Amino acid sequence: MLLTFLLTGCVRVERNFSSSKTTQKSQYPGQGNDHWLVFRQRADGKNAIFESDKLTLIFPNLNRRERNSFDGEDLAIQIAGEGSSETTRTCNRNGRVTTFRARYKDGVSTVSFCGREVKLVETARKVILADKTIDLATESATIDVVALTE
Repeated sequence: MLLTFLLTGCVRVERNFSSSKTTQKSQYPGQGNDHWLVFRQRADGKNAIFESDKLTLIFPNLNRRERNSFDGEDLAIQIAGEGSSETTRTCNRNGRVTTFRARYKDGVSTVSFCGREVKLVETARKVILADKTIDLATESATIDVVALTE
């Protein structure tokens, strides 16, 4: 797998659980790169929480399958730099599919999960939720962003 990364710059991870399958495709170069943000996902009540050192994304009111889809897994997304990338993680449990997707292009990272979308711009210093923009540049602590459906 290391050879594949060196030759293509792309990592593909597959994990199989008794009733689920998770796949990820991304070009994450590893720790210490400020052009990437790594979220760790966990469930809390009826919410799916995606935590990083910069911000926390909260996707509320999800069913058990959705909020537990990637529990404890790391999801790396590009937030700065040139080019484009896509991180897609899919969980299939008993025929029910949940997908986390982050697409980066032209300085904008668009995160989609369970029908909700969040945009991160300016190296994740601004968060766009539908018509609302949150400026994180003035904040020094982790910020919680709640992504609601419209």
